[in-house]
Amino acid sequence: MSYSIALDAGCLEEYMRGERKFLRFYSSLSGDGVICNRPGPLRRLEANSGLLEDVLVNSLREIRLMDVYFIGAGLRVLGGYDRTDLVIAECREKLVSFQRRANEFGLFHLS
Repeated sequence: MSYSIALDAGCLEEYMRGERKFLRFYSSLSGDGVICNRPGPLRRLEANSGLLEDVLVNSLREIRLMDVYFIGAGLRVLGGYDRTDLVIAECREKLVSFQRRANEFGLFHLS
């Protein structure tokens, strides 16, 4: 469910529960910092910073989709519509770790 649809339908509380899952998950991946390519300029963001949260929230709400690289996790995430982000992993082991962590946070993934 997108933010604007949830807002129009009076389902904002339900939307926010899902958004918080994604924010906690992505925050857990950001421990060693994040390189943010989109929105520009290309820059490094620190874990759990206000700037990183803004990038994540704006992408989840489809305001400005993200292109970020979680340094320690070895994962690039391209924000998509309807909470369907594309994940590119450095290697198979990092992808398996991503999938396991996503499950731990109650998120779903397609292989």
